[in-house]
Amino acid sequence: MMRIAVLGNSHVACVRSAWDAVRDRYPGVHLTFFAAGRRGLADLLASNGRLVPGNSRLREILTRRSGGVAEIDPTKYDAFILVGLGLSMRRIRRSNYSRAVCRQSIIDAGKSSLSYSIAEQLQALSTAPVVVYANPLLAADESSQFVSPSVYETNLTTLRHDVFAPIGSVLVEQPSSTVVKGFWTRPEYCIGSAGLEAGDGRPGRAHGGQDRAHMNEKYGVLLIQSALEGTLGCRPKRGLADALPPWLRRVGSLRRQGHRKTGFSNSQPVRPTSRPPQQLGIDLDEHPAPRDLSA
Repeated sequence: MMRIAVLGNSHVACVRSAWDAVRDRYPGVHLTFFAAGRRGLADLLASNGRLVPGNSRLREILTRRSGGVAEIDPTKYDAFILVGLGLSMRRIRRSNYSRAVCRQSIIDAGKSSLSYSIAEQLQALSTAPVVVYANPLLAADESSQFVSPSVYETNLTTLRHDVFAPIGSVLVEQPSSTVVKGFWTRPEYCIGSAGLEAGDGRPGRAHGGQDRAHMNEKYGVLLIQSALEGTLGCRPKRGLADALPPWLRRVGSLRRQGHRKTGFSNSQPVRPTSRPPQQLGIDLDEHPAPRDLSA
């Protein structure tokens, strides 16, 4: 079992939601989430080889959202994933500043982020890999103009090699399939985003249509895949059905059973039936309607 601690602020909400949908694809992986809004994790302190909450409020938040764990003991985790935590890509007009000034501005901003501070603390306490993801790019809207991809690449390369590599951490780019117009996130990955759950079973509050900074479960799935498969080398279970939520796997199972019983192949049309679901042997309570992940 590979045990991974995921640390973040509100941007980790999409990853937490996505993990519920895809955890069965990674039976050898266990994620523990340590999250607090905005700069809440800035109150983590290094003490006796652990990162511990510096106040009772943060201790309460971490305990609820992690499933009962308030202190981060690096010896208990095989890897760490940091999401958001104030690390942003910066758009700097090169026409106004020299290359050296632009580069130093990116470095200074990276080193002043909470993401860098926590990564540095973890690397001092553990030899386990620390994988870092910046805040997602803002979701594009009708006013978003094309930005040269070199702007993002300059940010990524500078932060990766001059900020995180020297302390032993790995900065990973935003999944390329989510990027549009060079420096924006495709809007479909923002629709239906929600905040951090309270940790008591209640879902996080929906952000609403005006929020372009936070992403949804679909984005979280891609981030998990990027971190686990692309960076940490975790091998998922093979087969499409293994990656699907339980309700969709049940539907697929019913369809396969129907094919075996009737002998129909994919090339043979199935005549529609007017019989109610109960006569077809389908319990509607047992097989709820699929969730719309884009909502």
